[in-house]
Amino acid sequence: MTQTINSGDYCNNIQKKVTVHHHPGVAPEQPHPVCRPPTGWSPSEGYDVFISYSSQDRKFAQPLAEKLLADGLKIWFDEWILKPGDPIPAAIENGLEKSRIFLAIFSPQYLQSEWTQVERGAAMFRDPANRTRRFIPVLYQSCKLPDMLAQYKQIDLRANALEEYKKLLEACRQGE
Repeated sequence: MTQTINSGDYCNNIQKKVTVHHHPGVAPEQPHPVCRPPTGWSPSEGYDVFISYSSQDRKFAQPLAEKLLADGLKIWFDEWILKPGDPIPAAIENGLEKSRIFLAIFSPQYLQSEWTQVERGAAMFRDPANRTRRFIPVLYQSCKLPDMLAQYKQIDLRANALEEYKKLLEACRQGE
Protein backbone atom coordinates (compact mmCIF):
# COMPACT_ATOMS: atom_id res chain seq x y z
CA MET A 1 0.00 0.00 0.00
CA THR A 2 1.36 3.42 -0.94
CA GLN A 3 1.14 6.20 1.61
CA THR A 4 0.13 9.60 0.29
CA ILE A 5 1.19 12.65 2.26
CA ASN A 6 1.17 16.32 1.41
CA SER A 7 4.39 18.21 0.81
CA GLY A 8 4.33 19.81 4.25
CA ASP A 9 4.12 16.40 5.91
CA TYR A 10 6.89 15.16 3.62
CA CYS A 11 9.13 18.01 4.67
CA ASN A 12 8.52 17.22 8.35
CA ASN A 13 8.96 13.51 7.67
CA ILE A 14 12.37 14.07 6.08
CA GLN A 15 13.46 16.31 8.96
CA LYS A 16 12.64 13.55 11.45
CA LYS A 17 14.52 10.89 9.47
CA VAL A 18 17.70 12.78 8.64
CA THR A 19 20.75 11.46 10.41
CA VAL A 20 23.68 13.82 10.32
CA HIS A 21 27.10 12.16 10.34
CA HIS A 22 29.94 14.33 11.57
CA HIS A 23 33.25 13.58 9.94
CA PRO A 24 36.64 14.84 11.08
CA GLY A 25 38.62 16.99 8.69
CA VAL A 26 35.69 18.74 7.03
CA ALA A 27 36.79 20.93 4.14
CA PRO A 28 36.68 24.63 5.06
CA GLU A 29 34.48 25.30 1.99
CA GLN A 30 31.70 23.42 3.80
CA PRO A 31 30.90 25.61 6.83
CA HIS A 32 27.31 24.51 7.44
CA PRO A 33 27.10 21.97 10.29
CA VAL A 34 24.75 19.72 8.33
CA CYS A 35 26.92 19.57 5.22
CA ARG A 36 29.52 16.97 6.09
CA PRO A 37 31.10 15.42 3.01
CA PRO A 38 32.75 12.01 3.15
CA THR A 39 36.17 11.91 4.79
CA GLY A 40 38.88 12.73 2.28
CA TRP A 41 36.49 14.37 -0.19
CA SER A 42 37.14 17.91 -1.39
CA PRO A 43 34.90 20.27 -3.39
CA SER A 44 37.38 20.13 -6.28
CA GLU A 45 36.19 16.54 -6.84
CA GLY A 46 32.71 17.82 -7.65
CA TYR A 47 29.17 17.27 -6.48
CA ASP A 48 26.54 14.72 -7.31
CA VAL A 49 23.62 17.15 -7.18
CA PHE A 50 23.17 20.91 -7.59
CA ILE A 51 19.86 21.91 -5.99
CA SER A 52 18.05 24.84 -7.58
CA TYR A 53 15.08 26.23 -5.65
CA SER A 54 13.27 29.45 -4.83
CA SER A 55 14.39 30.96 -1.53
CA GLN A 56 10.69 31.01 -0.62
CA ASP A 57 10.76 27.19 -0.75
CA ARG A 58 13.79 26.79 1.55
CA LYS A 59 11.74 25.03 4.27
CA PHE A 60 11.14 22.24 1.77
CA ALA A 61 14.44 22.35 -0.14
CA GLN A 62 16.80 22.16 2.84
CA PRO A 63 15.33 18.98 4.40
CA LEU A 64 15.37 17.38 0.95
CA ALA A 65 19.05 18.36 0.56
CA GLU A 66 19.78 16.97 4.05
CA LYS A 67 18.06 13.68 3.21
CA LEU A 68 20.00 13.32 -0.05
CA LEU A 69 23.21 14.10 1.85
CA ALA A 70 22.36 11.56 4.56
CA ASP A 71 21.79 9.02 1.78
CA GLY A 72 25.39 9.47 0.64
CA LEU A 73 25.23 12.08 -2.13
CA LYS A 74 27.49 15.13 -2.37
CA ILE A 75 25.17 18.13 -2.52
CA TRP A 76 25.69 21.69 -3.76
CA PHE A 77 23.18 23.67 -1.69
CA ASP A 78 23.68 27.43 -1.56
CA GLU A 79 23.16 27.76 2.19
CA TRP A 80 26.01 25.31 2.80
CA ILE A 81 28.41 26.49 0.12
CA LEU A 82 28.18 30.27 -0.10
CA LYS A 83 30.13 32.28 2.44
CA PRO A 84 29.71 35.99 3.21
CA GLY A 85 31.37 38.03 0.49
CA ASP A 86 31.30 35.26 -2.14
CA PRO A 87 30.34 36.45 -5.63
CA ILE A 88 27.05 34.58 -6.06
CA PRO A 89 27.02 34.25 -9.89
CA ALA A 90 30.58 32.85 -9.93
CA ALA A 91 29.79 30.40 -7.12
CA ILE A 92 26.67 29.20 -8.94
CA GLU A 93 28.62 28.82 -12.17
CA ASN A 94 31.29 26.81 -10.33
CA GLY A 95 28.67 24.63 -8.64
CA LEU A 96 26.92 23.91 -11.93
CA GLU A 97 30.21 23.06 -13.61
CA LYS A 98 31.17 20.60 -10.85
CA SER A 99 27.78 18.85 -10.50
CA ARG A 100 26.57 15.74 -12.33
CA ILE A 101 22.88 16.48 -11.75
CA PHE A 102 20.83 19.66 -11.83
CA LEU A 103 17.81 19.14 -9.58
CA ALA A 104 15.16 21.86 -9.91
CA ILE A 105 12.45 22.10 -7.23
CA PHE A 106 9.42 23.46 -9.08
CA SER A 107 6.77 25.66 -7.52
CA PRO A 108 5.03 28.85 -8.66
CA GLN A 109 7.76 30.78 -6.79
CA TYR A 110 10.50 28.88 -8.63
CA LEU A 111 9.06 29.79 -12.02
CA GLN A 112 8.86 33.49 -11.06
CA SER A 113 12.36 33.78 -9.59
CA GLU A 114 15.01 35.48 -11.71
CA TRP A 115 17.83 33.60 -9.93
CA THR A 116 16.34 30.19 -10.67
CA GLN A 117 15.81 31.18 -14.32
CA VAL A 118 19.51 32.05 -14.52
CA GLU A 119 20.52 28.74 -12.87
CA ARG A 120 18.21 26.70 -15.07
CA GLY A 121 19.31 28.54 -18.22
CA ALA A 122 22.99 27.96 -17.42
CA ALA A 123 22.38 24.26 -16.73
CA MET A 124 20.35 23.76 -19.90
CA PHE A 125 22.91 25.67 -21.99
CA ARG A 126 25.63 23.24 -20.87
CA ASP A 127 23.70 20.19 -22.07
CA PRO A 128 20.54 21.05 -24.03
CA ALA A 129 19.92 17.39 -24.94
CA ASN A 130 20.32 16.26 -21.29
CA ARG A 131 22.97 13.68 -22.25
CA THR A 132 25.93 14.26 -19.95
CA ARG A 133 24.43 16.24 -17.07
CA ARG A 134 21.08 15.03 -15.82
CA PHE A 135 18.28 17.55 -15.40
CA ILE A 136 15.77 16.25 -12.85
CA PRO A 137 12.60 18.30 -12.34
CA VAL A 138 11.01 17.82 -8.91
CA LEU A 139 7.42 18.96 -8.45
CA TYR A 140 6.96 20.44 -4.99
CA GLN A 141 3.84 22.55 -5.59
CA SER A 142 1.37 22.59 -8.45
CA CYS A 143 2.48 24.85 -11.28
CA LYS A 144 2.32 24.93 -15.06
CA LEU A 145 5.71 24.01 -16.45
CA PRO A 146 6.76 25.66 -19.70
CA ASP A 147 6.56 23.24 -22.65
CA MET A 148 10.35 23.11 -22.85
CA LEU A 149 10.49 21.71 -19.28
CA ALA A 150 7.32 19.59 -19.38
CA GLN A 151 9.04 17.17 -21.78
CA TYR A 152 11.27 15.82 -18.99
CA LYS A 153 10.23 12.94 -16.73
CA GLN A 154 9.42 14.48 -13.37
CA ILE A 155 9.60 13.38 -9.76
CA ASP A 156 6.28 14.35 -8.15
CA LEU A 157 6.73 14.87 -4.42
CA ARG A 158 3.19 16.25 -4.04
CA ALA A 159 1.73 12.75 -3.77
CA ASN A 160 3.26 9.37 -2.90
CA ALA A 161 6.27 11.28 -1.65
CA LEU A 162 8.14 8.36 -0.10
CA GLU A 163 7.95 6.27 -3.29
CA GLU A 164 8.86 9.28 -5.41
CA TYR A 165 11.83 10.04 -3.13
CA LYS A 166 13.14 6.52 -3.75
CA LYS A 167 12.93 7.18 -7.52
CA LEU A 168 14.76 10.48 -7.05
CA LEU A 169 17.54 8.87 -5.03
CA GLU A 170 17.93 6.10 -7.61
CA ALA A 171 18.12 8.66 -10.45
CA CYS A 172 20.73 10.67 -8.54
CA ARG A 173 22.84 7.57 -7.91
CA GLN A 174 22.96 6.56 -11.58
CA GLY A 175 26.41 7.15 -12.99
CA GLU A 176 28.15 7.55 -9.61
